Amino acid sequence: MPQQELAQLLLQKLNYLNSPRFCRILSHREDGICYSIQWEVESSEILHKWYSEQGSLMEKEILDLFKQRIVGFSTLLEVVE
Repeated sequence: MPQQELAQLLLQKLNYLNSPRFCRILSHREDGICYSIQWEVESSEILHKWYSEQGSLMEKEILDLFKQRIVGFSTLLEVVE
């Protein structure tokens, strides 16, 4: 798996985003390994600006990198303290 390439791609594309994380998803199922890419953003307005300027291009680059081995979706989460 080209993890180094993905990390480099994220660093180049996260101008407005902070604290990128590449996480392994833990599951009771044993039919493969799954990962999650996460980052933090100061506001939904900044996230929208980033997505408008860079998000769809990054999505295409990740799909080109992983081909048929990836399924992607975006989820906006809020940290509850």
